[in-house]
Amino acid sequence: MSMFLKLNAYTAKQTRQGVSITNPSVTVELGNGTTVAFPAPFVPVSGPLAVVPAISADGETGVRADLSRWSPAYISTQQTVIFPVHFSDQATAVLAAHAFDTDPNTSWTDSVDQKIAWLREWGPANGVRV
Repeated sequence: MSMFLKLNAYTAKQTRQGVSITNPSVTVELGNGTTVAFPAPFVPVSGPLAVVPAISADGETGVRADLSRWSPAYISTQQTVIFPVHFSDQATAVLAAHAFDTDPNTSWTDSVDQKIAWLREWGPANGVRV
C-alpha cells in the first residue's frame, strides 16, 4: 500500500498590511542534552485547525516524527497551540480538534489541566480511550 502525506511547516495569510506568515515550532531535548527547535510539521484540517505528529528525541542526536500518533493543534497568525495529548490516529485527532474548538466551554488558551479535564469528559462519550 502506497500513501502520500504532505506535512506543512508554515501558513501564509493575506492581510491588509501584506502577507502574514505563521511558522509553528517544536522544541526537543536530545539524549546528549542538546535542545533543538525547528518548524513543527503539521497537516491542515480546516481554518486554523491542524494535526501534528508526535515529535520526540531519538537517541543522542536524532529527532523522530511518529506518524502513528497525532495531536490536535490551533495554528493562526495570533497563536499556535498544540493539544497536550497524542491520539493513536489522525482521524481521532481531527475529531478532537473540531470538538474542542466548537465547545463553548473551552478555549485553546486553557491550561493543560483544563484540556485534560475536557478530554476525560469528551473521550469516553465519543468512544475514545483516555
